[in-house]
Amino acid sequence: MTATAPPPAPLPAPPLVPPRAALRDTLGVGIGIFPLGLAFGVLLTQSGYAGGGPRSSRC
Repeated sequence: MTATAPPPAPLPAPPLVPPRAALRDTLGVGIGIFPLGLAFGVLLTQSGYAGGGPRSSRC
């Protein structure tokens, strides 16, 4: 006879995080990513990238 292991216990639910704590944790990332995106946009513009997309008027 072979013994079977009992099924694993379910994981406990993660604690709820108040919105204020979540905002405090992510605010630094948001403040840091904005100038990075701005600098990347300036770099692309100065290198001649015109942007555009699926509805671009470029032929």
